[in-house]
Amino acid sequence: GPDAIILEHLGIAHFEEGDYERAMTYFEEAKASEPAEPRFWTNFGKVYASKGKADEAIKSYQKSLAIDPEYADAYHAIGEVLLSGKNYAQSEKYFRKAIQIQSGDPIFHVSLAKALIGEGRSSAALLPLEDALKYTQDPATIAAIGRYREMCHNPHPASRHGINTTEAIHKSGL
Repeated sequence: GPDAIILEHLGIAHFEEGDYERAMTYFEEAKASEPAEPRFWTNFGKVYASKGKADEAIKSYQKSLAIDPEYADAYHAIGEVLLSGKNYAQSEKYFRKAIQIQSGDPIFHVSLAKALIGEGRSSAALLPLEDALKYTQDPATIAAIGRYREMCHNPHPASRHGINTTEAIHKSGL
């Protein structure tokens, strides 16, 4: 109901301020109000992931999927946790599942490209980057996609300067 949505938005506001404990309190109240809403479990996972608790994050995302096996955001979120742990092949599977369910989210396509680049498959990353461009008008997203495309076309210059291309991707902000 509307109360759960308000509680969720309060939790998100605290999460974005870095106040994870208060965010969790609001997310817990929202979940208690609407236990069958997968979004609330995904919010828990995002807090855990931000605190570096990958296992707890994945468990929360899996609870979202137990409620709704077609909840694309949960697949994407698991992929992001795996990607941050440099488990590129596993993250790729989760990103592909998210895209299969909800193909119009450019971030899902960019995440898949990041996993492919991490696996050393830069040329394969070009297709999801092109797909991402089909689904966004946001200038910042378009610029980030352009940077990734450049990395795919020239993966070696960064490493010649002592910069790990995969690390550069993780730090790029998209």
